[in-house]
Amino acid sequence: VRGRPMESKKGASVEEIEKYRAVEEQGRRDVRREREAAEAEEKRRAERREHLLMAEYEEAEAARTARLLSTAIPLYERAASHGNDLAMLRLGEAYLMGSGVEVDVVRAAALFNQSAALGNAEAQRALAFMYDTGRGVPLDRARALLYYTFAAKNYDTEAAHVLAYKHMHGINVQKSCTIAANHYRTVAAKALHSKGLVQQLNTLRLSEYFETGDLASQEHELVEYHEYNAEHGDAPAQSTVGQILLRGMHGVQPDVERARGFFERAAAQDNPVANAHLGLMYESGLGVEQSNDTAREYYLAAAEKGNTMALNNLGAMYMTGRGVEKSYSTALYYFKRAANLNNPEAQVNIGTLHYHGLGVEKNYETARSYYTMAANQENTKGQYHLAKMHHHGIGGGSSCSTAVKLYKEVAEKGAWAAGLREGMDLYKDGEMAAALVLFERLALRGFELAQHNAATMLDRGDSPPALA
Repeated sequence: VRGRPMESKKGASVEEIEKYRAVEEQGRRDVRREREAAEAEEKRRAERREHLLMAEYEEAEAARTARLLSTAIPLYERAASHGNDLAMLRLGEAYLMGSGVEVDVVRAAALFNQSAALGNAEAQRALAFMYDTGRGVPLDRARALLYYTFAAKNYDTEAAHVLAYKHMHGINVQKSCTIAANHYRTVAAKALHSKGLVQQLNTLRLSEYFETGDLASQEHELVEYHEYNAEHGDAPAQSTVGQILLRGMHGVQPDVERARGFFERAAAQDNPVANAHLGLMYESGLGVEQSNDTAREYYLAAAEKGNTMALNNLGAMYMTGRGVEKSYSTALYYFKRAANLNNPEAQVNIGTLHYHGLGVEKNYETARSYYTMAANQENTKGQYHLAKMHHHGIGGGSSCSTAVKLYKEVAEKGAWAAGLREGMDLYKDGEMAAALVLFERLALRGFELAQHNAATMLDRGDSPPALA
């Protein structure tokens, strides 16, 4: 009863009871503090272990990047043995592709399985590949689909790409344009914003490689031809060599300093392509101190001769207010001049102005028309925006099949498309296991060239016995 002094059944006084309770409470506080201290110590130990594991993993990554595989593999092994899921993944890839170790698909599958169980999305996708191809595990397409789905839900782009292609054609799954479109949209969006977007990949089929020889030697001869003409004062050749050096094309490493030199020599002869590229270099600060004013001067010089790149870039400066006062009407003026000369980037920009109603009345039909013009020239942005409009029926009727076709084309221009060239390089270097796996992974994503090359390797018996 509240307010009534507490009495002990054994006759203890209230003071004794309160003292006992105080001792009990102190004991509970001591236990709590000990538990909290133990938890804090365990957290510190876990953080130290995690730091150690990541340090080992990062050291292994640095060695792998430097192609010091004999150093990387033991570091991966140690980190994996301590539970690092990233190290398990990398080690699994090494055993699958024979990178620094003998091919061992069973070990690879086991490592992928361990890493996947820890929630690693890349490992889930890698394990799906193993079940999809029957490498190191029994062939099980249903289980492959399950792991692809897990990985895609965890934002793995390759898994989403594979699922898009499977649902597009009904490969071991129910054919569904809707599901394919949703997956392709995800991959296409990532492709559009990926570094190293591949607009055109000049890669031979393996069957053509056997007939015509190495494409690299042919590209080298082409570069030498342009350089010879450039050194003898030919402005168009100087501009061409500048572009090769600026972008690192035809097997040539990027060299912005040399690129600028060739552009400046061509610009001295009032070459509009060179002026436009010098404008780009100054606007972006590539090998020069960034200067919007200087960029604009070069763009104007090139625009006077009708260079569409310069006209479009001037429009972009006015559209964003970069180095000039923002003016959508002036932007539209330059974009239209370039678009009328069939510049796809300018067509995309006009489409965007109309889509969002920037400086013009919002008009989805006009936007769709300009995106269509750009997409017909295989412009990646045009294809992507047009795909979205077909997907959702904006500015005209909806067409799932058209949306999928366009999304697929964009998706296959992502940075990962460079794997086609990498696979060829691995093949030429005699790394058959790595080449075959790379081609097969891209083949499952729907790359026709990779499907051809993987099939060619298997037909020729180029597959290592461990991968057969």
